[in-house]
Amino acid sequence: MCSRLALSSVVLLAISLGTSCHATDDARPLEHAASEVREGWSLGFTEGRRYRVMFRSNPAPIPLAAPFDLEIEVSRGSGLPMIGTKVRIDVEATQPHAELTRQTAQIHPLGPGVFRATGLVFRNQGKWVLTVSVYVGTESGRAVFDVSPRAPL
Repeated sequence: MCSRLALSSVVLLAISLGTSCHATDDARPLEHAASEVREGWSLGFTEGRRYRVMFRSNPAPIPLAAPFDLEIEVSRGSGLPMIGTKVRIDVEATQPHAELTRQTAQIHPLGPGVFRATGLVFRNQGKWVLTVSVYVGTESGRAVFDVSPRAPL
């Protein structure tokens, strides 16, 4: 059983990230999930919070009209690591007339639940929708993120 202070820290971190948090009988997985969120990473969940998806870009922030990679980490909604996971990354510009509005990244597994997505270039300013599809055996889920590239200074 975790202390009240530790549980309060987990709830505070979840609120600051814009996610919801609920109490469980075993707080260890929830503590693990919160402790894994690092600066520079975006956090989201698939439907029903079954899978937790985190990603960051390299370079950061996502550049405009230049190639970038995404590092993706997928775990159970509780934060427990997953084995046998596959992912698919799709991005689409929200502007219907945008050049190269849809792209699918090349995925490279790096370890259990860890992937690198390559071959992405956002050629247009504005919002893009990044969809991470997670496949584990016969189960699947999708986490959707709104992202925007930044022009070089």
